[in-house]
Amino acid sequence: MATAIHDGHELRPEIADLIRLSEDERLREEDPFTGQAVLDVPTHVITHRSRFEFDLNRGHGEAVYLTSEQCWGLEVWHAPPPLDVVGRSLSIHAAYYAMLGQLLNDVAAEHERFVLIDVHSYNHRRDGPDGEAAPQEKAPDINIGTFSMPRDLWAFLLDLEAMRRFVRFTADTAERLLR
Repeated sequence: MATAIHDGHELRPEIADLIRLSEDERLREEDPFTGQAVLDVPTHVITHRSRFEFDLNRGHGEAVYLTSEQCWGLEVWHAPPPLDVVGRSLSIHAAYYAMLGQLLNDVAAEHERFVLIDVHSYNHRRDGPDGEAAPQEKAPDINIGTFSMPRDLWAFLLDLEAMRRFVRFTADTAERLLR
């Protein structure tokens, strides 16, 4: 099973009217094209909403960025969003996790063991497509979950060299598509 929860750039109209960030600023932190990476996985979930509407990698209380400290120093809003707007975003966040919980329960009922891959990307050209690539020491590490997994049950699934090739292919492909 695979998810691409930050593939989206879409915003509800009421959110779009309140957002201060430019399209480019949003895209820098969103994960466009990650949905393409999961299409061949038989069970997959692709989210088309922007993480600036609600962040599915955050718990309910932190899912809507209200301060710049919550989101890489970015000033997301022209003014703080009204509580009812935040509430609607949190309702969608909760609905996603209710749906995902049911889906995971269904998969678990069918399969004794399964893997959930959550695909993300990182924009290594922080100053736009023609900018210099960010130095490796300032880039995030790729986390494939191998530190916390029960290796005796799952190590057979990991071919690290194949994953490295996939990551390089995905980065090269995304860069070509964005030009």
